[in-house]
Amino acid sequence: MFFQKNRRLIDRYTVLWDAVLEVRYPDCETRMGITVTNFSGKGALVYADRMFVNDRLLISAHHRPRLTLKAFSPKGLFHAGVKICWYRWDVEENRFEIGLEYIEPSPENQLLASQILSFLHEEHRRVPAFHRRKETETPGPIPFPTAPNRSPA
Repeated sequence: MFFQKNRRLIDRYTVLWDAVLEVRYPDCETRMGITVTNFSGKGALVYADRMFVNDRLLISAHHRPRLTLKAFSPKGLFHAGVKICWYRWDVEENRFEIGLEYIEPSPENQLLASQILSFLHEEHRRVPAFHRRKETETPGPIPFPTAPNRSPA
């Protein structure tokens, strides 16, 4: 079925990093703790316990906040402006899964992202094949780091 096909054309790596999502509205600014679970050069998948900040939905059509992701990676603090592409509620895990896309990354952030991806790629090569996750497997505990997810050519 079309909705089960992996349409991403870029390598993604499963990670487990603490992060902060800075949320800026014109009249207030706040932060929320999140977890980065999937990292690529174009965006990230994060887990959060809420989609509201100060009684405002993060994806409101009328007043979208300015969002900044600050992730604590093995290569240093990665920060970038982001936008929410999609989200869904995970009933079993009692959390939100949020797909983020980087917007207007600075040259420094692009360089750091490249270094992080190189590090993750090298770490992936060191993991025995039996620890690598296949796209067809169901999510579960996975040793860090794991294989990148690739879409078929």
